[in-house]
Amino acid sequence: VIPNGVDTGVFRPDAERRAATRAALGVSQEFVWLAAGRLMWKKDYPTLLRAAARMPGCVLWIAGSGPQEEELRALAAELGVTARFLGARGDMPALMNSADAVVLSSVVEGLPMVLLEAAASGLPAVATRAGGSDEVVIDGGTGFLAPCSDSAALAEAMIRLAALPEQARLKMGQAARAAALERFDLCM
Repeated sequence: VIPNGVDTGVFRPDAERRAATRAALGVSQEFVWLAAGRLMWKKDYPTLLRAAARMPGCVLWIAGSGPQEEELRALAAELGVTARFLGARGDMPALMNSADAVVLSSVVEGLPMVLLEAAASGLPAVATRAGGSDEVVIDGGTGFLAPCSDSAALAEAMIRLAALPEQARLKMGQAARAAALERFDLCM
């Protein structure tokens, strides 16, 4: 098996890029979750929005576009979720650096590129157990896993990660980056 790979030179921690992008997007101390992918049924954004509704004080950035965008915007408003729909983006390395964690709520996946990019960027992640997510996210080591289509369990995992002391989250992110360098680096 030859897994997907990630350019760990492009997707890497960068404190300056983090500060500049957070300032440009108008956040300072808020905990920022990043979700990225096509806005379609496979990514199960309704479950993510329902989970985010249980997390007051967090900001959810959703990068991507797709056929469910209007429906998802309406659901976010209905649930009172602080979600910012960023549209299709060409600056994922900057967004990865700006977020505090990545979340993936998919019901169908292969080996998710967004999780590889997050790991290479030194971000912990919360993901559903879809496809190869558990090949990238080591439950309790580089993030947390939750069952698919279960907003309560996804929220619990997100709350657990967000509640960790900053140093513990950074340690998870460092472990994710080390795994990305060892197993998924395109330049190996």
